[in-house]
Amino acid sequence: MCTDGLLQTTNTYVVKVKNVGPEITSLPTASTLNKWQTAEKQLMTLTLTEDEVDCVQTSPTYDEFNVKYEPTTEVWVIYYVSEAVAGRSLSYDTNPFYNLHIQCSDAAGVKGAEKIFTVHINDNKAPTIDNLSRSPITKLSLVAKDFSATDDVFTATGSDVENDNVIYSMLSCTPNATCPYIMSPNGDIVSNADLHSYPNNSFQLSVVATDKYNKNPTPYTVIVEITDINTVPKLTNVPKINVLAVYENNATGDV
Repeated sequence: MCTDGLLQTTNTYVVKVKNVGPEITSLPTASTLNKWQTAEKQLMTLTLTEDEVDCVQTSPTYDEFNVKYEPTTEVWVIYYVSEAVAGRSLSYDTNPFYNLHIQCSDAAGVKGAEKIFTVHINDNKAPTIDNLSRSPITKLSLVAKDFSATDDVFTATGSDVENDNVIYSMLSCTPNATCPYIMSPNGDIVSNADLHSYPNNSFQLSVVATDKYNKNPTPYTVIVEITDINTVPKLTNVPKINVLAVYENNATGDV
């Protein structure tokens, strides 16, 4: 109503309040999750502008994640559901990240704006063999007389960023037919033959260090050379004939 003191006028204005649904003010944001995570893990608590009735993933949805209400704290939380519940492990190679589309609705069923929560997967690093080199290739020189069967000729020592259990193995040995070496899971390269008089003096080994998550890492090449091999003695003063004639009348000691 407006008046100038003498006359007045009245108009009616209608104000309609539009329900836009709950807004998720804590999104968008991102988090990281280790590839080797297997147990359930809380990733993010949602902050909203009003009381909500339901919060869900919208399409596309991922079985690895869930949005659920925590009655004790009265908040909605984004979870990694665990490997057992998801039915598969996390894979950096398959899914290096997930964009979770999250939406909440109120008691009237009005849905708020969809927000994105990004989960980046941390890859598991392959273990390394610290006392071998890929470039230049490591060369080992063994003195033949120093090594018998079952002797250790080299021990690979490695490290793993995530402190996973490391297993060592030998993929190949060339030439394979005469290879005198085997590798144990703890990194020991062992001779399985006496090297004193071995017929070959050079071998190329391909070895790897693996963990639970890295089964096919780039191998290391090792050249193993055997020196001072004991050769078979040769008779130099005997004729190269199959039969050596000795006369019956020769004196003892004569040929």
